[in-house]
Amino acid sequence: MNKKFFFGLVFVALISLSSCDIFARDSSLNSSGDSFSTSQTDSSHPNTSSGNPSTSTSFPVDEYHDPYRILPQLSSDGESADIYTVSWNGSSYVGEYFDTYYIDEVYVDYEDVALYYLAFETFPVNYFPNNNYGKEEAMKQYGDDGRLWSQYRKGDYTGPNSYTESLGIFNNSRGTYYELDIDADGYYSVYDRRRARLVIVEEGITDYGFMPVVYYTDDHYSTFIEFYNYPGGWSDTFGGTSHYEPERSPAYTVSWGI
Repeated sequence: MNKKFFFGLVFVALISLSSCDIFARDSSLNSSGDSFSTSQTDSSHPNTSSGNPSTSTSFPVDEYHDPYRILPQLSSDGESADIYTVSWNGSSYVGEYFDTYYIDEVYVDYEDVALYYLAFETFPVNYFPNNNYGKEEAMKQYGDDGRLWSQYRKGDYTGPNSYTESLGIFNNSRGTYYELDIDADGYYSVYDRRRARLVIVEEGITDYGFMPVVYYTDDHYSTFIEFYNYPGGWSDTFGGTSHYEPERSPAYTVSWGI
């Protein structure tokens, strides 16, 4: 073989290997050039994670955002879900164990119901469809803890009593949303459902991608707060059917670890 041709092939091979090494190292950097664990989620892509915390000790380099939210904390086995509250420790977002939720337990508090739905992607066992049969079963099986849920599609209600426009832009213009009854004053029954509701936009809104977004109203849709997917994580109050100011502002989705 011609010596010049042989050494030329060697040179090309060395250049190719060097390029691969550079690419491999660059793939471990985020958009700002800071390294992060591959078990973490890039917060600029909020729908690429299961929503469960990483056990890695290498947290993504981030900065504090106000307000901030996290991805839904999903059950890994469909039977239970470890839930974490998430806070800023001065350099990263860190989760602290809060509680374990179980698929077959009763939940009535609005935050518990929100966390349960996001973890298991269904309603607690004590919730029944809002119809005559559902009311009877809720009372028969769970008594005072029996609750109802209702299903609607965007556009079912219009005019001054429509609140869906205040929640953000639905990914699906005829998307499904749910209303889950909440006992906010101690006088709830399935025959007197009172004024409090948890509202769930099933296919999400354009601010966050296609995961569900949860809201709470205690005054029959006049005002709302938005859930940020961790215990204690709620927005400031914004207007629903009322002209309450300020209007809703989206939160920044952050990555976190434990």
